[in-house]
Amino acid sequence: MGAPRHTLALVALAAMLSSGCSFLRDLGRSESSLAGRGINKLEIVLPEGKKLCPGFATRLKIRATSREDDVYLIHGRSGGPKSWANFDISMRGGVVTPDGKMRLSGDPRTTWSQNAVIRANLVHDPRVSARLVVPISYDCAYKAHFRGLRRLEGVAGLNVQGLMDIVGLRDAGPVARLMLRAEGSNRAGLFYLTAGATVEIDVRGADPQREGGEAGDGGSVTLRIAPEASQLKSVFSVLNGGGKGAKDGPPLKIEIGEVYIP
Repeated sequence: MGAPRHTLALVALAAMLSSGCSFLRDLGRSESSLAGRGINKLEIVLPEGKKLCPGFATRLKIRATSREDDVYLIHGRSGGPKSWANFDISMRGGVVTPDGKMRLSGDPRTTWSQNAVIRANLVHDPRVSARLVVPISYDCAYKAHFRGLRRLEGVAGLNVQGLMDIVGLRDAGPVARLMLRAEGSNRAGLFYLTAGATVEIDVRGADPQREGGEAGDGGSVTLRIAPEASQLKSVFSVLNGGGKGAKDGPPLKIEIGEVYIP
């Protein structure tokens, strides 16, 4: 004959109490409100080892600690907006979505002269807050898209002109400023980069949508680099193939000389 149900419940309760009151709870559950849990400390956490260059995104975590040292971890999509709704989150230099995804501004000038800062306040007690200065990197793998569009006839890749100089210094060394602009188009891009970065410029021609249509030729890339930034000229690669049966674009052309970027 088995033990009475109330005896089993007491045994389970004793096991829970003996495990101590400091533990980690994942708020991926439906009962994800922090109201009434005695939260008195918040910490905003970024993924370890994640490089965050302008325009890059990542998912945040928030670690909430109670007066009894219970720890509640809010992260990712688990629990959805309901768990993230425990916080009022604001950001300078980027945006944070309702489910905790953070994206830095794609304009590197935004975070060059002032830090990107995330702030979180507990909705149930706004006095409980956290602040995080986001470390900005400039040695990421960038992609610049100037590929031809796919229409009934394939469109040629764009012809891109670029200027690069040195905008300033950071701990990693000189930071280059690269401005790319397509001829006859409003498509452009601005990048800040250091040694270790890579820049892939895509000017491929497009295949046609209709059968038997003409494909677009590959475009071209010409860069003018200031002498003080010439040590970074090896970071570039170009995708310049034409569409099916069309001509590839010419090789990357680099000129070293004086540069003015307004």
